[in-house]
Amino acid sequence: METILPLGTIIAFAGQINPQTYLCGADNFSPSPSNNTGWILCDGSEVSETVFPMLFNAIGNLYGGFNGSFYVPDYRGYFLRGLAVNAGQDPGFANRIRLPNGENAGVGSTQQGMIQQHEHLYNNYPVQQASGGQYFGAASISHQEISSTTELLSNGYNLSGEETRPKNIYVNYLIYSGIGQM
Repeated sequence: METILPLGTIIAFAGQINPQTYLCGADNFSPSPSNNTGWILCDGSEVSETVFPMLFNAIGNLYGGFNGSFYVPDYRGYFLRGLAVNAGQDPGFANRIRLPNGENAGVGSTQQGMIQQHEHLYNNYPVQQASGGQYFGAASISHQEISSTTELLSNGYNLSGEETRPKNIYVNYLIYSGIGQM
């Protein structure tokens, strides 16, 4: 079966993975389409250059490798980001971490998590209730910077925790290696 997909194409797969079909580690890879759909789980597995020569031609040793083997990318736990060409598209462009065989700002480079610098300002209204339900004393208004974000709640769900992240859902990232590689 021929396809128009370029080798090395990454997809987000929303189904469960059958390890015998997609996991291509040292004991599982095979050039046979019956054991390989042409897609490999992006879990950092080491694969053989002779078993997957077309994928090796596409990504080489970008993610590591030696002695006739190379590694597929390990995208577990990552959000993918399109390649930027300058700091206007990616403010942290100059501080990316390169792969062993990659470029600082090239495909496969990573960035550490970050929270954009910001402040939370809240108004403090020193108001007292007088007899008859009247309020007074609101003439002195001050701003106080609040640095703690503990126990931020939304509909009873705690929004503060161990990382900054967008709302997300798990998927399996797969890389296209070609079908019937040998």
